[in-house]
Amino acid sequence: ALFNFQVITHYEGQAATGNRDRMAVAPFLVPAVNGFFRSIALQKGHVQQDILRLLTLWFKYGAYPDVETALSEGFRTLSIDTWLEVIPQIIARINTPNKRIRDSIHQLLLRIGKEHPQALVYPLTVARKSHSVDRRQQADTIFQHLQVFAPILTNQAKVVSEELIRVAILWHEMWHEALEEASRLYFADHNVAGMLAVL
Repeated sequence: ALFNFQVITHYEGQAATGNRDRMAVAPFLVPAVNGFFRSIALQKGHVQQDILRLLTLWFKYGAYPDVETALSEGFRTLSIDTWLEVIPQIIARINTPNKRIRDSIHQLLLRIGKEHPQALVYPLTVARKSHSVDRRQQADTIFQHLQVFAPILTNQAKVVSEELIRVAILWHEMWHEALEEASRLYFADHNVAGMLAVL
C-alpha cells in the first residue's frame, strides 16, 4: 500500500512539473486503495496515518470508476468505528465539487450516523452554520437524514446551537448592529421605510 502511494506521489510531482502525464498513476490507484484497506483491517491501533493516506486517495481519485468500486468494497470490510477519528476530515469534504466523491462521502457519513449519531451532531451543526451556501446545503441534507436515526438528539442539538448563538450576542451588540444597518439604509440608500423596519 505504502509503495503504491509513494509511486503515486512521485508521479504526481512529475505531472506537476510537466514531465509526466497525470494518468501515469492509474495502474497504482486500486492496489494502493486495496492495500490501505487491508492494512487498516489487520492493524490494531495506530492506523491513523494509513486512514489519512486512504482519504487522500479517495478525495483525489475517488471519481475514477475502478477506484470508486474499490473504495465502496473496502468501506464494507472495515468496522464503522474506524472512521470516527477522521470525521472532521471527511466532513471538511462534504461539499466537494465531484458528485461521485460527494455521494460516497454522504453514504459513509450516513452509515456512521446510524451507529454513532452523537459523533456527527456537533461537526454537522458547525457545518450547517457555514458561510458557503453549498457546504450549508450538504450539511443540512446529511443532518436531515440523521434526524431519521436520532430525532431527539438532533432536535436537542439544534436547540443548544441556537441558544448558544442567542446568548453569545449581547444586547448592546445587537443594538449597535441595528443602528449601523439603519444608518446605512438611511444615508446610503435613502430608504426611510427600511431604516424604520430595522429599528
